[in-house]
Amino acid sequence: MIGHRFRRPGAATHADIAFDPALQVTDASLQMQTYLVAWQRTFALLGRSARIDLRQPWKQATWEGLLAGAPAEVEREGWDDSTVRFSMLVLGGPPLAGAEYAAYRAAARDETIVGLALAVGLPTGEYMSDKLLNIGANRFTFRPQVGFVRNLGPWAFETTAMAAIYTDNNEFFNDGSLEQEPIYSLQTHATYTFPERLWLSAGIAASMGGERTVNDIGKDDPKDAIVFGVSAGYPLLSRLGLKLGYVGYRRQTSTGADSDSFILSLSTFW
Repeated sequence: MIGHRFRRPGAATHADIAFDPALQVTDASLQMQTYLVAWQRTFALLGRSARIDLRQPWKQATWEGLLAGAPAEVEREGWDDSTVRFSMLVLGGPPLAGAEYAAYRAAARDETIVGLALAVGLPTGEYMSDKLLNIGANRFTFRPQVGFVRNLGPWAFETTAMAAIYTDNNEFFNDGSLEQEPIYSLQTHATYTFPERLWLSAGIAASMGGERTVNDIGKDDPKDAIVFGVSAGYPLLSRLGLKLGYVGYRRQTSTGADSDSFILSLSTFW
């Protein structure tokens, strides 16, 4: 669909974190509130549907745990890193608007869609090089993606493959340096749309890789994980929609975070 979309999602996250034993941090947890402003613009490019997304989060985070056996707490709040994303369909989903788009969606009961995308994370977030825990990452992140969607009546089945490629952070904690190997992930979702336009979705994803090197010392800490989630959405008005969701993240390694996030999103279209 050609047009604009403006979203104001919010997410509440709780995470249990296992730090590197060398940091002497145990029984650590994270409570975080995320507020996100997101803008999308869909348009036609070379006769295909294309889209640009801009995302700007703001976060309030509190870490609690034991540091060398003593209770400790750290609070951070501020802007997180901005993200710019470009995507384009190379098969299916022609660029239409208004009544043409509605008629096409009503008739497209059996359709295959293939798309490509590139998301770039910008180092714009709050960051302090003398602190270990920060909101921003102080590095660029490039995420090439390829996605496949199969629509069958009220059902839609989606599979997406993605890589996250990181630049180095040469202003890491205490004048150090941080390098990270790419993280590779594969995810799949199934969505069912009811006649009343209410939709329900469930999905699962797996990731691997992401070992870090700090001050030229390999940490042997891959970010292997399983992610799962469910969500539901409903159009409140012709140009206003509501989405509720839950996302769980479970690490498959000895360090990292197990987290649960609850998401509320309100979207407007014009």
